[in-house]
Amino acid sequence: TPVETLATAQSVPAQSGPLPFFSLTAAEETTSLSYTMADKDVVYGLGEAIRGINKRGWRYESYCNDDAGHSEDKHALYGAHNFLLVDGAALFGLFVDFPGYVSFDIGSTARKAMRISLAGRTLICI
Repeated sequence: TPVETLATAQSVPAQSGPLPFFSLTAAEETTSLSYTMADKDVVYGLGEAIRGINKRGWRYESYCNDDAGHSEDKHALYGAHNFLLVDGAALFGLFVDFPGYVSFDIGSTARKAMRISLAGRTLICI
């Protein structure tokens, strides 16, 4: 990440090669991870995000927006809890250690498509 967040307790060495589960697209303004979900995949996580325990079918934004009105029409809350678990055809977890804007489209635009977008061009580690 561009800023050392100290979000992990242990340093994990960088590795090169293809990312497991995700395809990567990097442009000047956005770095995106894409994953094709199976029909019965359930997605858990994202901390204090609104909606139910299964995050599938919605879009979430993480940028620590200090807005007192925590209603269903909001996409971002104050805290950034960029950790999710996918349980279904594959079982894996993902932690996005990024201090800037992150968007999670978890089957909102297209039912089987998960797309995670980070502001700017950044290093991706899974």
